[in-house]
Amino acid sequence: MSTTATEIAGILAELQERVTRARADISDGLEVSLDGLDAAVSEACKRATSLPAGDARELSPAFVKLLEEVDALAVSLAERRDSISAEMDQYRSRTHAMKAYTTRSLS
Repeated sequence: MSTTATEIAGILAELQERVTRARADISDGLEVSLDGLDAAVSEACKRATSLPAGDARELSPAFVKLLEEVDALAVSLAERRDSISAEMDQYRSRTHAMKAYTTRSLS
C-alpha cells in the first residue's frame, strides 16, 4: 500500500500536536511520555522518501514545523531539568542546615 503526501501530512500534524501537548504538560509540571515518538517520526520520514520528489517537497514545511516543535520541546525539557536540579539543591542546603542545628540525644 502506497502512502500519499496527504496521509503523511496528517501523520506529521498528529506528531506535532503530540509534541505541543508534551510541551504544555511539561510547562504545567506534569510527567510526559515520549515513547514511540522517534519511531513514528522515522516512519514518516521513510514514507516520505517513497513519494515522488515533487510530492515529498510539498511536505517540507510540515517537517520543518515538526522539527521546530521538537527543538522547543528540547528547550522545555532542559528548563524543567534545570528547575528540578535547583529545587534539589535547595532541599540539600536546607537538609544540611537542619542537620547542623539538630542536637543529638546521647542516650
